Amino acid sequence: MPSIISENVKSAIQLYLQEKKKANEDASVYSFVNTHVELVRTARDLMPNYQLFIRRTLQSIAKGLEMKVVETSITRWRKLLDSDAETTISTIPTVSTISSSGVSVRQVVTDISQWKVSISNKQLMVKGVGVEALFNEFKQQSYNAVMNNDPSVSIQEIAALDNILILENLKDSSRLVKEIFGSTPLHELRLDQQKPYKEIKDKFPSEIKDDIEEILDEYSKENDLYEADKRIGTLYSKAEDHDVFRIIKCVANLLDEVSEEELVVSENHLTASFIHVIMKAIFKKDTKIFPHMSNHKAGDSSWRPDYKVSRVQEGRARQECFGEVKPFSCKDSSNKAKDIIKAIKYSKKAIMKFKYNFLITFVAQNDVLRFFVTRHLSDTMFVAAQVESFKLPTTTSEISQIGLTLTKLLRLSKLHSTCQPNAISVKEDVDLSESVIDSLF
Repeated sequence: MPSIISENVKSAIQLYLQEKKKANEDASVYSFVNTHVELVRTARDLMPNYQLFIRRTLQSIAKGLEMKVVETSITRWRKLLDSDAETTISTIPTVSTISSSGVSVRQVVTDISQWKVSISNKQLMVKGVGVEALFNEFKQQSYNAVMNNDPSVSIQEIAALDNILILENLKDSSRLVKEIFGSTPLHELRLDQQKPYKEIKDKFPSEIKDDIEEILDEYSKENDLYEADKRIGTLYSKAEDHDVFRIIKCVANLLDEVSEEELVVSENHLTASFIHVIMKAIFKKDTKIFPHMSNHKAGDSSWRPDYKVSRVQEGRARQECFGEVKPFSCKDSSNKAKDIIKAIKYSKKAIMKFKYNFLITFVAQNDVLRFFVTRHLSDTMFVAAQVESFKLPTTTSEISQIGLTLTKLLRLSKLHSTCQPNAISVKEDVDLSESVIDSLF
C-alpha cells in the first residue's frame, strides 16, 4: 500500500508542477499540500517520513523542469492536515450585525487558505490616485505572496490581510507595497494620517522645562532624591493646565523608579513602573480613565494586550489605547512585527465597536516607545502610521534626558483629547484569527 500511495503522490506532484510551469507561477510545498490535502493526509497515515518524501520529490521533479520550489515550515502545512474542515472559501465563518448604515459583515478567518479579498465600492482618492483600488490589489498580491511562502513577505503584507495598511517610511516599506502604490501616494497618505498630530503646536512651558532639566542634571550627578523632589514640588503651582501638571508629576514619579545600578527586571515590573508612569501622564485626564496592565501572566501565550487605557462609564469599560510591551527582550524581528500588528489590531477592533475617529496605539520594544495612530478610512481599509517615538528612561543617567520628551508627552496628550467615539460605522471587515497571524511569522 505505501508504494501505491508514493506513486500517487509522485504523479500528483508531476501534474502540479507542470500546471504551475504552464501558468508561469511559482511552486511551493505549502501550495501543493493545500491543493492535495486528502492525498497528503493518506500519505501521512501510511508512509513513514512522508514530509521528507514530498519535499525531495518536489525538488527532484522541479529540477528536471528547471523550476524553483519555495520551501516552507512543516508546522504551517501540517496545520492544513490537522484541520477537520474543508479549506475552501465557502467555509469562512461570518458574523453579521446590523448598524445604522446597513448590514455589517465580519469574516472570521481561522485558516489562511479561507481568506478572500474584500472589495469596497468606494473610491478613496489621494492626489488623484484611487488608493482604495490599489489597496484591494495589494491585499490580493499579499495573499498570493503568503500562500507561496515568499521570503519577502513583511509586516505590511500580513497586516493587509486584516484590511490594515501600515504606513512605513518609504525606505522601510516593502517592495510590493511600493510597486503597487507608488512613492507619492504612499508618502501623501502617511502625511495625511500624521497631520492631526503635527498640527498640534503646543510646547511645554520653557521656564518649567528649563527648571526640570536643571533639577534632573543635578540629580544625575548627586543622586539626591530628597532635594530633587523638593525642587520639583515647587513647579506644580506654575502649571497652567492639567496636562502640564501631569507631566511634572510624571517626572517626579520617574525619579522614584530609577536607580544608580541597571537592574534586570521583569516586563511586568517595567510596565507597572516606568511605562505606567508615562501612560498616566499622557492619558489620565480624569478619575474615570484607568491606564493599567492587561496581561499579568508571565509566559502566557494567549492574545491579550499587555496594556490598556480604559474609560469606565456606568460600570462598563471603553478602551481608548492599547500597548504591547517588550522592553528588554524584543530581539527577533518577527516578534517585533507581530507585536505591532497585535496592538494595531486591538485598536481596529475598538474602532469598530465604539466607532472612534481614531485610536492611539503604543509599542515598547527594547528601550524605545513608539506611538501609532490607527484610523478607519473606508469600508474595507484601515490605516496605521507612526506619529512619535522616544527613548524609555530606565536609569539615573537616562532620566536627565527626559527634558527632551516633555513637549512630545504634551502633544500626545492633546492628540488623545481629540479622540471621540460614535464617529463612523464600519460596514465590512476581515478578522484574521490570532492563530493565523502567529502562523505567518
